[in-house]
Amino acid sequence: MKQSMKPSFRRSLLFLVAAAMASVGTAEPLFTATAPDGLSTDLPKTAEIATKIWEAPEPKTPSPAPNCDRVRNVIYIIGDGMGFGSIRLAALRTYGTETSLFLEKLPHAGVVRTCSANSRVTDSAASGTALASGHKTNNSHVGVDPKRNPLKSIATLAKERNLAVGILTDDYLAGATPAAFYAHQRDRNMGDEILSDLPKSGFDLFLANDNGSAPLYNNRTLNGLNIVKDLQSKGYAFAQSPEAFVTTAKTGSKLLCVIPKDDFYKLPPIQYKDLMEAALANLSQNPNGFFMMFESCFPDKGGHGSDMHKSVLGTIRTDWLVKAAVDFASTHPGTLVLVTADHETGGLYPVRGSDDANPVVYTTAQSHTEAPVPIHAYGPGSELFHGCIDNTDIPKIIASLLFPDTKGQL
Repeated sequence: MKQSMKPSFRRSLLFLVAAAMASVGTAEPLFTATAPDGLSTDLPKTAEIATKIWEAPEPKTPSPAPNCDRVRNVIYIIGDGMGFGSIRLAALRTYGTETSLFLEKLPHAGVVRTCSANSRVTDSAASGTALASGHKTNNSHVGVDPKRNPLKSIATLAKERNLAVGILTDDYLAGATPAAFYAHQRDRNMGDEILSDLPKSGFDLFLANDNGSAPLYNNRTLNGLNIVKDLQSKGYAFAQSPEAFVTTAKTGSKLLCVIPKDDFYKLPPIQYKDLMEAALANLSQNPNGFFMMFESCFPDKGGHGSDMHKSVLGTIRTDWLVKAAVDFASTHPGTLVLVTADHETGGLYPVRGSDDANPVVYTTAQSHTEAPVPIHAYGPGSELFHGCIDNTDIPKIIASLLFPDTKGQL
């Protein structure tokens, strides 16, 4: 067994990454400490002031994973844009100390390179494709290689091997990250074409927001296909609220749930635990095992807008997903939990302010950066996700663990 990354090494690595990010350009502090339960800002002027302490999972080291000679289930959690800075900011903001999030208590950790085939700085389409298929592609490509040939995702392979498959996100289902697991299109902006690929996947569980346009699912035909009616004809249930998702998912039904965007965004972080638990109750009914991808999109939105509240909120939501996943894995042998990011957004560099819970945040960008991102792992095979790896390595390792005969090839 290889040794996991020690906490002291993690801290040293974090500072090296943060220093590299800070050196990209002139950085200005966005936030300064005010009241014990709030942040204030001069830039941008429109930023909201936090009114309560973030509710996050208890930062307790999980019990060891149960012994198992193989991986049966994979829970793949992606914090969009959630780099080292986002995690440190959320830890300082929530607990006043670094390395205090639950996800940071997982026993194994590493660093992930994120460049795309044609750029040092990836977009979400290329990085999502790498995380899904194990292949580099050009920015804007979704589920295809640089020559636009379709790529098989780890989710598709799992479905071919009769595992249950769930693709869940608080973003739009045609968003680049979830799309990379089921679609094959040359441009991430081809939303109709991407959604038209969804029913072809045969996956069991879908959760997303409606992108502010519920008729896209209910009444509109995409390339001659009404997605909801097509899936309902194939036995899928359809839900439109968090409560309906939880209730329906637990029945074991195949399900497409599309929640109004504003309703999804208003969910408190702890309710992400409920969503994860319902999804696990659904997918775990398959005796062959399951593969699930669950994305939290808010760290990216916070980085793009220099909105540190969204960055913290998205990271804490991700932490609740991890908590629910590890709770499940600790009682279901053979379950591997992975949490990583598709890229870093914003060049965030938090430092302690006048008190530890109110950090000053420097930002070097309002876009993606080439900074590496973390990966944390729990369960059988988690020791393989250590050191410095490429994002394309992740699905290949998953494939080798779920299906040894593939030898990691997708």
